[in-house]
Order: sequence, then structure tokens, then C-alpha cells
Amino acid sequence: IQPDPDKKHLEVMKQIIDKSVAVIAMSQKSAQSLVTRYGCDEDKIAVIHHGVPNFTFEDTLAAKQKLGITAKHMVMVSGLINPGKGFEYVIEAMRDVVDKFPDTQLYIVGETHPHILKLQAESYREQLLRLIKENNLDLSVFLIDKFLELPELMDYYLAADIYITPHLDPQQPTSGTLAKALGAGKVCISTPYFYAVEMLDDDTGIIVPFSDAPAISVAINRV
Repeated sequence: IQPDPDKKHLEVMKQIIDKSVAVIAMSQKSAQSLVTRYGCDEDKIAVIHHGVPNFTFEDTLAAKQKLGITAKHMVMVSGLINPGKGFEYVIEAMRDVVDKFPDTQLYIVGETHPHILKLQAESYREQLLRLIKENNLDLSVFLIDKFLELPELMDYYLAADIYITPHLDPQQPTSGTLAKALGAGKVCISTPYFYAVEMLDDDTGIIVPFSDAPAISVAINRV
């Protein structure tokens, strides 16, 4: 549910809405967009938030030990790797973080998006690896390059102290990774895309500007 759709997207969505008995939105903001931008009848709309695993809130240290993570402070980003995620800004931010808190490590968890892999091979991942090397972060930033089944992925969420979604698209209407991080009780830092602004409202998390590595480092250091 794009908050500012182009003409074709709007036309297709209106047809889908007209043919539907009900429409589910994953946030209140998306529900508002259905009414104001797509002309959907309010009575058709149900808001059902993104589901999350049934986290058990185990001890963070125990989860780190299970995964062999030695960091006192673990920062995590995850999801299918593609340039729209803005992971490079978190890597750049880690340079200042490690200067102040050397026992902090960043884990980027996930494989490259299949569509990106087909079009660009591993060029974005290679860019991230070069950035790690250029900033002398080889012992502080780690890429977990594989698809994780849910139980192992949950272990990474449980091990993390801080979770970041540095996404670059302001219209992103939902984020399963941010929902999981909130469900796991993590401190969440995010750029102000559509979904994050609602989910991290009322000081639930920390909002930083788009494409702003210094702001991310300030937020991490503050935590």
C-alpha cells in the first residue's frame, strides 16, 4: 500500500479494492492511505499488524554464546541484501562506534535478494565488504551470507542488543524485520520510512535521517 502511488499502481490497486470483500492493512497509516489515496470504503478495511515469532525473552548473553558471538554490544541488521536497505550507512557509522566502544560488533544477516543477484550478481555485497575493509572493521562487522531458518534467525534476534533498519525508501509500508525486532524486545533505530514512523512513535525507538551515517553512530553510542 504505497502512500504516494504512481498512476498505474493507483489504477491497479483501485481495481483490486473494488473486487475485494475486505482489505487488510498492516498499519494504521496504511489504512488511512487506503481511504485518502485509494478511495477505499472504511468499512472494508481491517488493520492486522505484521506477525512476529513467539519470542521467549531468553538471556541475551546465552543467545550470544550459542552463536559464538563475543561482542559485549551486538548491533544487527537483517533481511534480503539489496541496495535499497542502506546497510552501507550502518557500516560507516560503526567506525565511530568502535572508536568509542571497541567491544561492539555489527552483524548483517541475510543472503542477497534473488532479483538483485540475477541483475547485479554480488556487486552490492562486494561493495559492503570493501567498505568494511576500507574502514578497518574486519573484526567488528560480519556478514552472515546465508538464508536462516526461523529458529536460527530468532537466535540472532535474541542475541542482539540494538536492531537497525536503515532503509532508504520513505514509502516502505511495512517491515517484517523491524516487527521481529520489536517482538524480541530490542532497542530499535530506524530511518523514517512510512512503517517505522508509526511503529517507533512515542519513543518506542529512535528515528534517524535517511542516508546519515553520523546520525546512526550518535544513536548507537547513545544507547
